[in-house]
Amino acid sequence: MTSSSSLKQHRQQRYALLSIWSFFAVISLLAWCFTQAFMPLIMSFSVLCIALLFDTLLRYVGKEKRSPLDWLVILPFKAIWFALQFLYAPLLEILCKIPLGLPLFVGVNVYLSTLDLWGLENVFALLGAVFGLNWILVLYVSFLSWLSSLAEGSEN
Repeated sequence: MTSSSSLKQHRQQRYALLSIWSFFAVISLLAWCFTQAFMPLIMSFSVLCIALLFDTLLRYVGKEKRSPLDWLVILPFKAIWFALQFLYAPLLEILCKIPLGLPLFVGVNVYLSTLDLWGLENVFALLGAVFGLNWILVLYVSFLSWLSSLAEGSEN
């Protein structure tokens, strides 16, 4: 009896969250209808995507049966995960092995993002930002390992 009441409470919480997100989406759509601005339309689309993502996650946590709509949400995330695993990780590993490979790659992407390349500048800016953050992370880990080697050297 407790599992069915728990499942009922779980569904009620999920529906309450969905109704809150849907309310924000409706408000954004109404703002778009009256202003014909592009930003409220983007906001309503993003709010609906977040609501769909939360609904899928809550269904997964509650171990409910997945609908075809849930699989439409799950599959793009799996595709992104596999793309990062098979394309991004080897490229990062190769760039870290080349002396100054990562900073040069970041610099080239930042430079290409300043050119007018028919929309490709956004792709280069994204690559520069992602690899730039990785470069900062690599520098931070290198600095911490250097500090720990100094601490180990002073103990001996």
